[in-house]
Amino acid sequence: FSRVIDCLSRSYEFADASISNIIRTKNNCPVYIMNKLLQLIGASALAQLVSILISPVLSRLYSPDDFGTYGNIIIIVYFINAFSLLRLEINLLKSSSDKEEIYSYAVSYLLLISVGTSLIVWFFKFDLNYFLLPFLLLISGYYNLLHHDLLGKNKIKDILNNKFLLAFLIAIFQIVAGLISNTAFSLLVGQLIGMALTLLFMPIIFCDLKFKGVLRKYKKQLLYDAPSNAINVLSNHLPFLLFFQLFGAISAGYYYMAFRILILPINVISTSTHSFIAASHEHEDNLSVQKRLLRIFIIFPLPFIIIVHFYINNLVDIFLGNNWYITGNIIRYCLGWIYIRFIFDSFLINYSLKDNQEVNLIFQVFSIILQASSIIICFILNLDFIEAIKTFCFISSITYVIGLYFLLKKSNILDYKLFSLLIFSLSILTYILLD
Repeated sequence: FSRVIDCLSRSYEFADASISNIIRTKNNCPVYIMNKLLQLIGASALAQLVSILISPVLSRLYSPDDFGTYGNIIIIVYFINAFSLLRLEINLLKSSSDKEEIYSYAVSYLLLISVGTSLIVWFFKFDLNYFLLPFLLLISGYYNLLHHDLLGKNKIKDILNNKFLLAFLIAIFQIVAGLISNTAFSLLVGQLIGMALTLLFMPIIFCDLKFKGVLRKYKKQLLYDAPSNAINVLSNHLPFLLFFQLFGAISAGYYYMAFRILILPINVISTSTHSFIAASHEHEDNLSVQKRLLRIFIIFPLPFIIIVHFYINNLVDIFLGNNWYITGNIIRYCLGWIYIRFIFDSFLINYSLKDNQEVNLIFQVFSIILQASSIIICFILNLDFIEAIKTFCFISSITYVIGLYFLLKKSNILDYKLFSLLIFSLSILTYILLD
């Protein structure tokens, strides 16, 4: 393990040193740019690879029903954490910000929301699994705050070391907990212990609690950025939440495993691109680099999507076991909308950087209404789980094409020829994947 960490540290140092070269380069070769970006996100992908490689062990220790309950609670954590810091962590990326004040406000409201959540869980007498929810909120929210602080200081090596350590510790403790008792509670305990131990290796900062004046000083973050981010997270996890409520924990468990081995790895790339754009947004060549990345993200994934479409069922059967075969079908159906969603999420940070949070909020509300309606209507019409998946994927593809158009136009990186190619490719993919 120490050798792996040492190897990663050296690669991070190289990636960190190469950021300025990526921004300043006049080289238009997509392979060159992709190579540099992959060097930057390689360790994040490796950290996510730990989660993927551990899935065959977890899929044999836990049932789809366990993963359904576990996924429901984790997604609630993701959603609340999207606004638990009031989106103040974005200000840590700006050199002119008062970081001590940001910490004071963010930690104060994170504690307030965590305590409020614990009172709700106790008052409504949720089952035992949900009593871990406030602790997961507190630890993951604080981890997110420290992550953005390190990103603002351009400490890429420390960020990626922590990501790898987080994935490794969660995997280890979920296996250990599963060997003791294979329930959803064990999955959650493993998650909680892994996250808590990771914080011990991060620069923990203590500040005074502060509540007054936050709306006056950070109005846009509170009124637009935080709600937009929360809705964006909710739309990302919306299918799971609705499948859990309408079609049961087992169906939701199948979807969550597809999410774990398909969507989360793709999020590694989009999140890393998101961070890369944020860290370099003040550089004069930022727009030209974004245009090159857009070209790469539209063209390069297409052959891989086709390959995954034809072979994913066999891989899932070998990788997870034959009782997870439905997960393979779900992955195939989701490839098209995940492709367009991946491009959208990669460049989404531009709305915040350009103070266009209002546009993003409008789109996120529009998106979540359409996506929720597609699943609910299928349930009302008594369509089965798979038909609901197909309908959701089709509606989501159309929704994010519209969203991506406005995002690229507002970011001044829209290329109409390239966007036409994207629509044509997505149309063909939708016909193939949902057949």
